[in-house]
Amino acid sequence: MAHNRQDSDLSDISMQTASDHTSSSQHSCDSAVSADFAAEVEALLDDETDHPTVTVVREARKAIEWLEKTEDPRRHLDKLDYAELLHALLECSELCGGKRYTACAIVIYYDESAKDDKNIERLTSLGLAWLSHLLYPCTSGHSPTQ
Repeated sequence: MAHNRQDSDLSDISMQTASDHTSSSQHSCDSAVSADFAAEVEALLDDETDHPTVTVVREARKAIEWLEKTEDPRRHLDKLDYAELLHALLECSELCGGKRYTACAIVIYYDESAKDDKNIERLTSLGLAWLSHLLYPCTSGHSPTQ
């Protein structure tokens, strides 16, 4: 299940971190979901006949397994492993009814026919977008108790 994405869809904002070992292109993510990405995910979400959930989830797991096997240092952001992040998001999204959406997004960002460099860039970009727009805001108001 190959899906082609344009590089321009991958990033609008550059996010900087304390890590000196990663490129700035790795730290880029969409500030808002691009219209093309949203349309591709929506089309895949709606196509349950040709792409049943079990198939889309299997393809998403395949993409994550590919990322887990890569030795590319961009797979990590400081101590964060993007493969582990995407795996956790996929598995835990079932709790809130979003497993199909999560799987569709991962499948759209992974292109089996693309070069490894492009897939690293795409999957880490997706992980960073979810991290910065979904997970960080959930913890930003939290203050640890004494």
